[in-house]
Amino acid sequence: MADSGRYTLTRAERLRGIKRIDDLWNGTGHSMTAFPIRMVYMLSKAEADEAPLSMMVTVPKRLFHHAVDRNRIKRQIREAFRHSKHILSEHIADGKALHMAFLWQQAQHLNSSEVTERMQVLLHRLSERL
Repeated sequence: MADSGRYTLTRAERLRGIKRIDDLWNGTGHSMTAFPIRMVYMLSKAEADEAPLSMMVTVPKRLFHHAVDRNRIKRQIREAFRHSKHILSEHIADGKALHMAFLWQQAQHLNSSEVTERMQVLLHRLSERL
């Protein structure tokens, strides 16, 4: 981690930019699931000011009609990623960037501990593939 051991999720670690997001969704990304979280990821060449890890979270409105419910799940996923991203940080080669999108696929809430557990399963599986 770049923050000397602090568990933070910086602005640079948020996936931004239409081109990067389109590349992730339009066929160049790979996918894996630890239900109810689906992760779409893409390994690419890092740009000069880019963080090695970047992520985004999506919770469909058709599953949760109220924004407060969608926002709660987004917070849980971001928090789980923030505490577990060290699993991936040592596996990414220099000059590479890993872009990830996390999608929620269940119309029910889970405890934060269960969300963290599912996130760690996904990140461990991904670290084996890198």
